[in-house]
Amino acid sequence: MSRQFNASLASYSKLIRMMEKMPEKPPAKNIGLLSPSRTKNATEKEDMSQPINRVIKHFNTIKSRRGELNGS
Repeated sequence: MSRQFNASLASYSKLIRMMEKMPEKPPAKNIGLLSPSRTKNATEKEDMSQPINRVIKHFNTIKSRRGELNGS
């Protein structure tokens, strides 16, 4: 086998070098019909002026206390 120029080997080597230089992309955000429109952040300040937020907080407190009493 002779040591002549091999175009496919040169192309493959160039492709490998280009892939090494490319920065890694972060994972794509969930987009689609069934994905949530925004993510819930635990540190997000809840607006307690809205009645639904007060009811949710009240029921979450009752649920956690009931779980403590029942040992769940």
